[in-house]
Amino acid sequence: MSEKSCKVTVVGSEGMSYTANVTATTLFTAAAAGLAAIRKSGWADVPFQPRKITVVVNEVPVEHEVSFKELERWASRPGGRSPAEITERNRVKALLGIPDERRP
Repeated sequence: MSEKSCKVTVVGSEGMSYTANVTATTLFTAAAAGLAAIRKSGWADVPFQPRKITVVVNEVPVEHEVSFKELERWASRPGGRSPAEITERNRVKALLGIPDERRP
């Protein structure tokens, strides 16, 4: 399993919520790591057995950049390495309004 970034929240004995950001490979590892981090902070009054631990998995955003010229050049290339790539190329051509040379 791959490690994921998680936000772990618990409610303390006074009703206040505390959150820690951790990385983990499973739900239970995330819950335990988050609880340990919150307790270690010294700012939280978390009971030994909190009622509920909320874990939110944050998908790590990945940003890509492509110039319009590169996009046009890729879409206009003939063929492809696989049927899926050919289909994707044709879809991009249609979205960009590039005529499909196979159609009369």
